[in-house]
Amino acid sequence: MAKKKARKSTKTKKKTAKKGSASGSVQTQFMKDFVSTLLGKPDNWSWPTPGESQDNIIADFGIFTNTLLSAALTLTTPASGGTQSLSDRIAAFLTAQQWPVNTPIPKPWDQIQPTVRLIEISVIIDHVLEALNAYTNPGSRGGPGGGWPPHNP
Repeated sequence: MAKKKARKSTKTKKKTAKKGSASGSVQTQFMKDFVSTLLGKPDNWSWPTPGESQDNIIADFGIFTNTLLSAALTLTTPASGGTQSLSDRIAAFLTAQQWPVNTPIPKPWDQIQPTVRLIEISVIIDHVLEALNAYTNPGSRGGPGGGWPPHNP
């Protein structure tokens, strides 16, 4: 009778953070302030505005993404024209916050500023999509979607 080969364990060891390294999710005051100032809050989103056309929503999404990513990659805050346009409101907010260069980063992550700036953008864009998912406009994509996982109360 042939011997059976011993199976290798398929369990993986839990990886633990090295001493002195950051663990957990990155959360900055900048992210919270940007979302509450320019998007509102769940159940009371201020963007998109009621009746906003699909073309404007698509353009606004590009403005959110392009303005934040351009500022983060060039380390330059965009100039505001002083109007109430979305691009000027974002630029004014970034200038007031001194983002991306001088906005504080929590201690565990302050050595990885470029990565933190990209994480901030991704979290903000996630909230933009969450607000869009909750948007109801007659004649638009059929009403609001379901919940927005993995957001927990």
